[in-house]
Amino acid sequence: MKLLLFPFFLLLSTTANCQQVSANTDIIYLETETYNSLNELTENLKGNYVFVDIWATWCAPCIEQFEQYEAVKKFAKNNGVKLLYISIDRQKHQNKWQKRIEKYALTGYHIIANRNLQKDLWLQIHNQETRVEIPRYLILDKEGKIIIKEAPKPAESATLIQKFEELFSTEK
Repeated sequence: MKLLLFPFFLLLSTTANCQQVSANTDIIYLETETYNSLNELTENLKGNYVFVDIWATWCAPCIEQFEQYEAVKKFAKNNGVKLLYISIDRQKHQNKWQKRIEKYALTGYHIIANRNLQKDLWLQIHNQETRVEIPRYLILDKEGKIIIKEAPKPAESATLIQKFEELFSTEK
């Protein structure tokens, strides 16, 4: 019995801040109130490059880009790049948010940013507390720091992949 409880305890401790509600295990929902800064949000992703998509369910250009994600998802999976989707929707739109994620099979980490996380994002992107235009794409280094504040969008997957390959080549 102890052998069964120990792995279960490990599973609980590593997913304590996750709300895994998707049938697709490659889609991970994060708790909105747990993360108040980009640093907190990316703490568990350190050691990996991260492609960040800042979006909202009411943003038509954001949704259009979801249809262009196949090459990005494949590249990310094959090269250890983590995908992080940060929605600026209000929490009351959670059902609509989840339906969009499931519809487009957006593998990776997902969160609806609370006000503190949004303010931190805006400060890190533009040194201001007002919203930036969305969709917005970022690339984070392996320490969780923003290294590209205006990354190519998924429809420009060849250019985006080239950016990552350039980053990989500087490591060698």
